[in-house]
Amino acid sequence: TIIKSVDNILGKSLKNPEVYRFLLNSLLGTFDLSGEIPNDEAFVYIAENYYLKELAPWVNENFIERLKKHINDLKPTLIGASAPQLILSDTSANKLSLYDLKSCYTLVIFWNPECEHCAEYLAELKNTYDSYNEKYFQVFAVLATDNQKLWKIYIKDNKFKWLNVYDATKKKDFIQTYKLFMIPRIYLLDNN
Repeated sequence: TIIKSVDNILGKSLKNPEVYRFLLNSLLGTFDLSGEIPNDEAFVYIAENYYLKELAPWVNENFIERLKKHINDLKPTLIGASAPQLILSDTSANKLSLYDLKSCYTLVIFWNPECEHCAEYLAELKNTYDSYNEKYFQVFAVLATDNQKLWKIYIKDNKFKWLNVYDATKKKDFIQTYKLFMIPRIYLLDNN
């Protein structure tokens, strides 16, 4: 796994403090959400097991405090955690709760109708979704922007039959909760 590889690489680099420092900083940056290989679990592991255990003596207290906050922000969406609740409105302004879905698996996707990557992914997802029963697989597609008019047109034109929702309050609390630094952002949930 990535975690074992991280420990292996860093363990071997301890003999040379400069190499260790370079590798530790590089790995943390690589697995951050804005890094080359975003991986929340690896990022949190490195942060908690190296930086917060004072195995990175070159960092200052301000960095450690920001890192602790970032870790706490990431933990609700890590694999194995229960997904944070979403209560949003559908295209008819009816409130829908993520927790009320009864399928075995639910794919939550945050998207924008003006995003090319989203369009490509949603086209593939539609083919997959159309071949499954709703009791087994459901999609909870969340508009990540305010362009409701274009969103409704896009849904209709593409015949998306899954649950399409948006934040009618325009608070968009889910942006911080689900770490929407880029879209599409996708979570696959089981029924627990």
